[in-house]
Amino acid sequence: MAPPDERRRGRPRSVTADAILDAVESAGLDGFTVSGIASALGVRDGTIYNYFSSRQAIAMSAGTRALARLDLRSEHGDDWVDYLIGVNLELRRATAQMSGLSGYYLHGPYLPETLQVFDLQIDQVAGHLGLDVTDPAARDYAFILASFASTTTLNLLGAPTVPDDQVRAILRSILPALHSTLAGTPPTGVSWSALRSSLLKDSPTAD
Repeated sequence: MAPPDERRRGRPRSVTADAILDAVESAGLDGFTVSGIASALGVRDGTIYNYFSSRQAIAMSAGTRALARLDLRSEHGDDWVDYLIGVNLELRRATAQMSGLSGYYLHGPYLPETLQVFDLQIDQVAGHLGLDVTDPAARDYAFILASFASTTTLNLLGAPTVPDDQVRAILRSILPALHSTLAGTPPTGVSWSALRSSLLKDSPTAD
């Protein structure tokens, strides 16, 4: 017999938040419905809402969980260009496996945990450049490079018909050119800390 709190909330033992997110990953962020997920799990729609308050909350949680699996700490290469190439090839593979993940990565809305993923990538780029990761200007500069790499990869090179070698070649060409043009100074008005605060303020809850 289920414990009293489970009976009251109507949570079958066989359904967990992770099981719901697994089903969403299979269906895709941009195509799933709560009814479809409930049907796939053999439960009523209301059971899903015992774990998540809305479809958006489910999508954000699934996107956050998928991005948290990216290996952002590993040494993808000896310098910042190789690091960003490695990270974005991994990101490209993740978005190919889960439809809608690219849109979540680029546009949100984000949970705080996703912003932490961005923070880690920015810190890694700044560190590879030999910059002080505690310096806001250094983090703004690293944000520009990291954001440019991911936007280019997902918007222009995301199609599965584009081979990895071509992605590597393009990023290896344009990233140093961007770095040379900016010469270590982020464009006027670019502030990762300000953008992060705004995104965090607007972040919906996943509960």
